[in-house]
Amino acid sequence: MSENKITTGLRVPFSEAKAGRVESRIAGADVNPYLMMAAMLACGLLGLQQEIQPGRAVSSDANAMEPTFPDSPEEALRTLRASPELNRLL
Repeated sequence: MSENKITTGLRVPFSEAKAGRVESRIAGADVNPYLMMAAMLACGLLGLQQEIQPGRAVSSDANAMEPTFPDSPEEALRTLRASPELNRLL
């Protein structure tokens, strides 16, 4: 029996207001947690400052979607260098 599992990089579970949270499912076990948290907070701040609206909610199997994150350290560094705002924050 096959089971579709919905997965995304960031997840906001339905919950009571005082239990509200955002779950990050992007980083692996080998990540520097301080660098990851700094990058996530910086990107969140830029999103607020630039009034970027979130995309539509994913309601299908996210594993079948095209990836939107860099898949190598070199590509990640190229992406970081292309963002002067993020460089300034970090």
